[in-house]
Amino acid sequence: MACGNEEIDFDPDSDFDPEERKPRQTILTSFRQETSRKRETMAFRSAHKIRFGDIDRAGIVYYPRFLHYFHIALEEFFGYGLGIDYPTVVNAHRIGLPTVHLETDFFKPLRYGDEIEIEVRVLKIGKTAITFGYRVFRQNETEPRVSGHNVTVCLNMDTFEKRLIPDWLEDRLRKSDSLRIDTTCRRQG
Repeated sequence: MACGNEEIDFDPDSDFDPEERKPRQTILTSFRQETSRKRETMAFRSAHKIRFGDIDRAGIVYYPRFLHYFHIALEEFFGYGLGIDYPTVVNAHRIGLPTVHLETDFFKPLRYGDEIEIEVRVLKIGKTAITFGYRVFRQNETEPRVSGHNVTVCLNMDTFEKRLIPDWLEDRLRKSDSLRIDTTCRRQG
């Protein structure tokens, strides 16, 4: 059954062909449009405070720090949102989720001392890839300051080879309150 959530096969060792980007952009259109809407109450959010070491000479958050914030929020999403600590996924289950593609949009700066919330959503689940979406809000604001997404590929930590997303992980992702895809679609084969 075609649901618009077809798997995109990623090879982390190759460059991305511009033609392959079209499906990713289509998948992410609704998430990007949502950046101008009010936050929903069901998304997982992780609270943080901007530290001195996070800012640049201009006095605003140095842009790569947002990627670090995204990953911290993702790890907390696994623990609090999915009920399994991320270190357990990596160390006990021997599953890695390296990022093979990411995009970030910056709307307004954040400064030292700002308290922020990082929203995490599951945008797409394929056979071997998961797309996570993020939005960063200053506390008590409804418009995001930053938004982004990353595509991760499931791999075996012992062989570093791509593998299918295990059923138990897919089930937890699909049941999470942060799922933003058509939940009636199930992976094929």
